[in-house]
Amino acid sequence: MALAPGTRLGPYEVTAQIGAGGMGEVYRAVDTRLDRHVAIKVLPAYVASDSHLRQRFEREARTVAGLNHPHICVLHDVGREDGVDFLVMEELTGETLSARLKKGPLPIDVVLRYAIEILDALDKAHHHGVVHRDLKPANIFLVARSAASTSTSGRVERRRSAAGDAYVKLLDFGLAKVQTAAVVPAGFSRATTGEPDLTGQGTILGTIQYMAPEQLEGADVDARTDIFAFGAVLYEMVTGKKAFEGKSQVSLMAAILDSDPKRVSELQLLTPPALEHVIQGCLAKAPEDRWQTAHDVMKQLQWIAAGGSQAGALAALPSRRADRARWAWTAASFVVGIALASIAAFFYLRTSDDVNQTRFVITTPELAAPPSVAVSPDGRRVAFLAKSSSTAYSLFIRSMESVEAQVLPGTVGAVFPFWSPDSRHLGFFANGAIKRIDIAGGLPQTVCEVPGAFVGGTWGADGTILFGAYPGPLKRVSAAGGELTDVTSIAGPQEVGHGFPVYLPDGRHFLFGAYGSNVQSGILYLGSTDSRQRTQLARVASTIAYSAGHVLFQRNGTLMAQPFDAKRLTLSGEVVRVADSVALDTFGVVGDYSVSNTGVLVFRPGAVGAPSQLVWHDRSGKSLGVAGTPGQYRGIALSPDGKLIAVHRHQQPAGGDIWVLDQERGTLTPVTSNPSHNMSPMWSRDGSEIAFASDRDGGIFGIYQKTSSGGGTDELLLKPAFFAFPEDWAPDGRSILYGQLNSRGIVEFMLLPLSERKPQALSLANGQFNEILSKFSSDGHWIAFASDQSGRPEIWVQSYPNRSSKTQISTQGGNYPRWARSGTELFYVTDDGTLMAVDIRIDGSTLHASAPRVLFKTAAVLGDHYGTNYPYDVAADGQRFIVNESLAPASQGAPLTVVLNWTAGLKK
Repeated sequence: MALAPGTRLGPYEVTAQIGAGGMGEVYRAVDTRLDRHVAIKVLPAYVASDSHLRQRFEREARTVAGLNHPHICVLHDVGREDGVDFLVMEELTGETLSARLKKGPLPIDVVLRYAIEILDALDKAHHHGVVHRDLKPANIFLVARSAASTSTSGRVERRRSAAGDAYVKLLDFGLAKVQTAAVVPAGFSRATTGEPDLTGQGTILGTIQYMAPEQLEGADVDARTDIFAFGAVLYEMVTGKKAFEGKSQVSLMAAILDSDPKRVSELQLLTPPALEHVIQGCLAKAPEDRWQTAHDVMKQLQWIAAGGSQAGALAALPSRRADRARWAWTAASFVVGIALASIAAFFYLRTSDDVNQTRFVITTPELAAPPSVAVSPDGRRVAFLAKSSSTAYSLFIRSMESVEAQVLPGTVGAVFPFWSPDSRHLGFFANGAIKRIDIAGGLPQTVCEVPGAFVGGTWGADGTILFGAYPGPLKRVSAAGGELTDVTSIAGPQEVGHGFPVYLPDGRHFLFGAYGSNVQSGILYLGSTDSRQRTQLARVASTIAYSAGHVLFQRNGTLMAQPFDAKRLTLSGEVVRVADSVALDTFGVVGDYSVSNTGVLVFRPGAVGAPSQLVWHDRSGKSLGVAGTPGQYRGIALSPDGKLIAVHRHQQPAGGDIWVLDQERGTLTPVTSNPSHNMSPMWSRDGSEIAFASDRDGGIFGIYQKTSSGGGTDELLLKPAFFAFPEDWAPDGRSILYGQLNSRGIVEFMLLPLSERKPQALSLANGQFNEILSKFSSDGHWIAFASDQSGRPEIWVQSYPNRSSKTQISTQGGNYPRWARSGTELFYVTDDGTLMAVDIRIDGSTLHASAPRVLFKTAAVLGDHYGTNYPYDVAADGQRFIVNESLAPASQGAPLTVVLNWTAGLKK
């Protein structure tokens, strides 16, 4: 029953009915409190009595409320009055796109403006995990701009008005997909404006005219479904004709499933070829063949609107040779104008028989340390870990057909990305768990917690994920979540763990690496999901990949390949070079490269073992000289008297030892001499001892100490279940702060009393997020550390020993805290190597911190060896700083190299 004018719904007084939609009737009303006009959507009584449909109404309210965007209709309120449920939205003045299209097609400049605004709104919705599912002209409102609006140029305002001075608002997110398609009564799915559509009794929810093939088939929908509907709308805006038509619902559905619409240029000769190309990409039948994101389509249209298709905008007239030549020139100009990435995509997507290898580069934001790159199995997209100026390291996706990358929400702190076989989902490790995310939209979902350090994953066609949880064997879990099961077995004390698995094409066998106390002595094995038996293939100490009948791996930074018979499951032929200087992690094991099933190779160039120099600076950043000669330094610590510097000298393949540099004499003296990784040096308060981490015992980093002179034996202080690294010596010399990896892959700081050797937990995080790099203040009453509880590393200070106070120090990210000897200043380093300072004042039990201030930008070596090696130290006077600075361009800033048909290079 319709509401009569004058009816009150709380503070809202109904003035007139203006339409009926799929989720109820729509009324114009007045908000008596704020004296403004609003639109009210009312849930009909017969729907309110249906719990399923009522849930859809509530879902629409939550959906719309979370989409605050200038091109999405604003939700003001939601309420219930006398049994009537209703939404309160902004009142819009203008007309629907459906009403406008009854007058014919739109001018191209207006089409582009409206289309870009629609895509901007869809991009916002998709990033919030919302798929519209019913995008159509009746749900696109053209809001008239106020006639009283002013501008610095009245002439410009009048010209825009003449061209169609309005802007877009998307309506009715009530059909947004949350679970599965619904079936509705006849006439229920009508537009908000009351305009009819073809939805009838027992049909899939939505409007058939604009539905994607996967919707008609009842399959899962995602953001690409909206892109198909957008393509149909765009087609109609340009031509004035519907993309798909039929005399009945059956014939209409058949047209959408099996037929292509008439070319736009046949209906509108003035259509730019580039715009027709975009429309065709939106209307591809298979989701994987469409444009993959609204953002990508929007960028293409923005390029066209800015004049990217201006040359030769007229489509060809078949009867005129000159026009045909002009069309060919237009097409060529389009390909050239897209820039390097689009040219590469053209070569990749063409259907010619050319088998030559093609190389090009794509630029990225600042990349994380390896591994940060993963190309999709279909070769169409690249995922990488990077950070922009405004974000912490997160996962980005870049299509080979796009010139820009998109960040995936909720992926801060991700490592080891890997793709699903259908190239639609990404797996990754973060915060102690394997997670997965749909690249079309939505937030990550947790698959399982990882009992150890994650060392690579692979996603099988049967929906299972194999992964390494070091130390220990490979494990298996369903991509949908569930229990973990061991897939391999550790073969005695000589092995510590298995990692870096790679599924082979049969979906049953896989490759993996087995590692002992020295990760550089790894062995490549062939395993099977239905047996614990394995076959040794080769000695390989790096991450591995399989593509195009070859196994790929690295040797000292060079990417190599060897033929592999996927049927006989054996290596054959000679090892050949694929690419030089591919970036590796500082252990020389994890390479930054990835290959697709279609022959696309992506890698990050980077020097192996890049040298560094220890450089002294004053507080302004002015260089005061160097200490020692260049070397592969990966961690430094000043002795208490400031005369000596303990360094970890990185070496391959052994790992490296702790050395002491005498600054006055310029000599280097070894403290350790063990064929393993000996790192993270830390002086005792009196300078007589050095504590350090070493993986000499079974490949697990434990904590050792030795006299700083290098004499005597190495004493084991702590052998943890997982990894542990020393971080600071207590001022009284009786205990050591250290960071320890727990069973969930989270680092927390602990205290080790040296007398009884019983570890004590100090972190207030209870192992829920990383707290690392802890440092005592000079009086021992405060502990500074880095925590990622906010989603990125920030510096905090916690009181000790009562742990009653916790204060955030940094505001824009920070790592590697160090105290001034005076206790009145705290230093740290940002992600880009900037050294920061904060004044500290203690008032009883309260700590007061000033705003952080910049001292100077450094070229410090950051993030190596689990990020535990300090890149700088502070002199006792707090006025000078010794920094371990890279002497080679950082691989983080290098562009990615893409190689199409990478195996073609093996034949030359």
